[in-house]
Amino acid sequence: MNRPGCRARNLLICCSALANEVEASGVARELGAEVWTVDSSLHLKPERLAAELDRLTRLAIGGRRHTTLVFGECCSHIDDIQARPHVSRTAGVNCAAILLGTREYRRQARAGAFFVLPAWATRWRELLGDGLELPDDLAASLLHESHRKVAYLDTGVVASPTSELEALAAFCDLPLEIYPTPLDRLRTAVSTASMAATGRPCSS
Repeated sequence: MNRPGCRARNLLICCSALANEVEASGVARELGAEVWTVDSSLHLKPERLAAELDRLTRLAIGGRRHTTLVFGECCSHIDDIQARPHVSRTAGVNCAAILLGTREYRRQARAGAFFVLPAWATRWRELLGDGLELPDDLAASLLHESHRKVAYLDTGVVASPTSELEALAAFCDLPLEIYPTPLDRLRTAVSTASMAATGRPCSS
């Protein structure tokens, strides 16, 4: 977890899968917010992710911070965590939905998209291996049967890792599609959630 040195009243607790995009969007600067980053690999252990978000939000509340969780519905109890005083969460079921917006996310999901974010593109072997806990042939078969394409969300923050994406598409035996994904929806989602955190009254 990264904690920049300055202490701001507004705080973003951000999944590392979106950390580069949050920085590039400029939204933290616009909000005068400090950013704490949580390793996205904790998604593979949802109970650990829930415990870490619980710990961090309690720490933030103790410091009287206005806290925005830049997360989707990523673990159990996240609704309870975001219901705490001066805590809010970005709208969206997951990071892809936060980047795309709900309508476009649902459209692509109905089209069978297996979403890949820049932060995950070079780690797909590790994440699939640890996440699915299946032999490669079974993991590939599962992804092929449950999706119709690999959809890379190109946010423009890093160069597209073409060779890794092509390897993933070959692994799944699915076509690869690259979607230019501007950061405006992410910026709006974070700003909107931050306003909700700022406006929520404290309770004892």
